[in-house]
Amino acid sequence: MSTRSGLALAVAFVGLLGCGGASPASGVTAYLRTSNGQYVPGELSSTSDAPTPTVDLVKSNNTHVFPGALNRTVSGSANPSARAVLLGLEGDSGHWLIPVGGVVDINDVPGDFLFTTSLSFSPDLPPGDRKLFVRAVDKDGVVGPAQILALKVDSSLPRGVLIVDLEWDTQADLDLHVHITPPNVGEMLPNGTPVKAYDVTEKAPTALPPGSHTQAEYDAAGKLLLDSNARCTIDGQHFERLLFDPMAVPPTGTYDVRIDTFSLCGESTARWHVQAYTNTTGTPTPIVAGNGLPLEAYGQSVDRDTVGDHGPVSGVWALSFQWPLP
Repeated sequence: MSTRSGLALAVAFVGLLGCGGASPASGVTAYLRTSNGQYVPGELSSTSDAPTPTVDLVKSNNTHVFPGALNRTVSGSANPSARAVLLGLEGDSGHWLIPVGGVVDINDVPGDFLFTTSLSFSPDLPPGDRKLFVRAVDKDGVVGPAQILALKVDSSLPRGVLIVDLEWDTQADLDLHVHITPPNVGEMLPNGTPVKAYDVTEKAPTALPPGSHTQAEYDAAGKLLLDSNARCTIDGQHFERLLFDPMAVPPTGTYDVRIDTFSLCGESTARWHVQAYTNTTGTPTPIVAGNGLPLEAYGQSVDRDTVGDHGPVSGVWALSFQWPLP
């Protein structure tokens, strides 16, 4: 794979870009910061009169961000005439000059030059939908048309007496399962129905047979707020959350959290992180394990993890806890 040093060339002509020139400032007052870019004051426009150079591909593992989020990777490729790319957040006070690197040999757009950077977002970033503009620059300082990556900025965590979050880093379809085993599982109810373990996403109250639930019982059983990348319909979220409403009383029992890899959707792997916490007051409090550390787990899904029936108890075990908490 051949390489090209784009940053030195780009800095040499950045004054021609009509954006006020490069600045040695770090961009600490901007909403967006990058890991390997040079800060340029002024919002990056999304309009261009020049048809080239083009950014041909923009990829991100997660387009769902929150104020203060760190190290969110964005990568892509620009056509062979590009020497750098400009990357800026809609409405920001500045943008960033990112070097291009190696040549795309096989995947994506052969012959293009690659770029990659890690994004960090200011804690002051307002919530809402926001666009990320990416534009290529050639050796003469000509700036081409913008590729747009749509971001969703979520400013706050939901309130809940119990919350379990799963996030992962590729375009795979992972599913969050929380399986609850009541302490009296197997015992017979007065109506002759046995108490069974159940998957919380089924919203089946433990002590009642199917079909006789009240709304309060459904709420107490928890709800899945998002089924991301379902059946490989890619939504860019890479995130799932199970929420027990603050007014609900989660069922008593052992909670087993499992990660089911429904499909890798063409990816080779997916690295995941799952955590459990409470947030009834607006201040998230991790559920702690026996060693006093936050109850969380990390793992990696590979092709063999897609095998199975993908039912309530399928997938890889991640963590367990008792409810009510000790």
